[in-house]
Amino acid sequence: MTRVAVVTGRARGIGAATVEALVEEGWAVVAVDRCADDPRLPYGLATEEELRDVVERAGGADRVVPIVADASDAAAMTGAVQSAEERFGGLDAMVAIAGVIAGGVPLWEMPQEQQEAVLEVNLLLRRQGWRHRPRPRPRRGAARHGRDRECRQPRLDRDRDPR
Repeated sequence: MTRVAVVTGRARGIGAATVEALVEEGWAVVAVDRCADDPRLPYGLATEEELRDVVERAGGADRVVPIVADASDAAAMTGAVQSAEERFGGLDAMVAIAGVIAGGVPLWEMPQEQQEAVLEVNLLLRRQGWRHRPRPRPRRGAARHGRDRECRQPRLDRDRDPR
């Protein structure tokens, strides 16, 4: 069975390399990138052309589904997860790589809008990924309740020390 990942920030850098590595390892990937500049940052972000290039380098549309969306948009991330489930039958990993840099100056000298962009993308987007992470599913034949486990947790009403 093919494992499936949603990867954010995948049109460049670490995100693109991660998509390519996952596909090499046999994974299918839903690749999410906003493909638009952030006016708060002093440089351009990835483009749709770069996203298409990564899809081609990683093995084409049969292994990688590109989605142009902002990872901070909850509805867009829900859509990415739904794409993984519909196209590949499920989701095994959520990889939140989207990130930005700003600087060249000490943090206290960085313009406020750049600080906000860095914190929003590098910190708050992780929370969005956490919300859409795959939930553990019991494997066929695995215990589903604590009482089915060989090693059970002690219960105060049943396992009291008789002293």
